[in-house]
Amino acid sequence: MPSGRTHDRLAWWSSGALFLFVGAWGRWDWAVWSAAGSLFGGLWFSGDLDTISRPLKRWGLFAGIWRPYRALVPHRGTHSHGLIWGPLFRSVYLALVLVAIVMTFHAVCHLAGWQPLASAVRQSTGDMLQAGAAVPAGGLASLFAGIWFGNAVHSLSDWSVSGAKRLTKRRRRPG
Repeated sequence: MPSGRTHDRLAWWSSGALFLFVGAWGRWDWAVWSAAGSLFGGLWFSGDLDTISRPLKRWGLFAGIWRPYRALVPHRGTHSHGLIWGPLFRSVYLALVLVAIVMTFHAVCHLAGWQPLASAVRQSTGDMLQAGAAVPAGGLASLFAGIWFGNAVHSLSDWSVSGAKRLTKRRRRPG
């Protein structure tokens, strides 16, 4: 399995290559979205969030939101390193965690009688959702394709190095 440093380099280089590839089709706006998604997918949202890793540490104070995920997901399983399930499972998990945090904070503010703060949370959440909805569909598709691409580069590099190690072990065995 490649080191964290190698994964980081692969994330940067592959995101740059993706930017140039998509941009070569004349869609530089999509190139920016896809490269940003790829960097996020490779550096912050990789299959290694289920271990104490560089991606996990990059979340800083928010790394704790991945603790239940780490307990649920076995490392290098389908839900962490699968090409489809990995990023999909993490995306759904992160969305559910964010919704739970916002709803809990709103409820606490409301129950504590902090109506102005509860209203501000509700308004801010609505504003963020409207801003997300205002992003063109091609931009969102490019962002999510980039996230998938960054995860795929990570998983494929793990699989290729592990496969190469298995092959070399077989060749070294006597007989």
